[in-house]
Amino acid sequence: MFASSSINRYSIVPYAPLQSETDIELGSLIRSEILSLHNELLLHLSTNYGRVFNGLAMLANKDANYQGPNPITETKDMADFLQPRLLGILAFFDSQLLNSQIDVDDKKLVRVRLRIDDDSSQK
Repeated sequence: MFASSSINRYSIVPYAPLQSETDIELGSLIRSEILSLHNELLLHLSTNYGRVFNGLAMLANKDANYQGPNPITETKDMADFLQPRLLGILAFFDSQLLNSQIDVDDKKLVRVRLRIDDDSSQK
């Protein structure tokens, strides 16, 4: 399924139901929703660091614009991969915070990722 043999075959297992439910090959699904996947994965970075890191590394492997080391195994390389996408990531987080239809718990998840404390406005 993936060209890179460095991707652990167990990291792909959670995506099998996604592929079977949508009847879309995983690679095609990833390419069509790559920016959304970056953003959603980053929301869960602190709670599932290893899985999120591996997921982002898989996205980097599929990204023709990324010229860094593949597979990404170092935090610095991941930062280099995400840096050009930073403005889009921040815009996504901002939209999550401003959207009145987003649950308060989900907004708290965004705030934790941005390290916004309730007391920060008082400092």
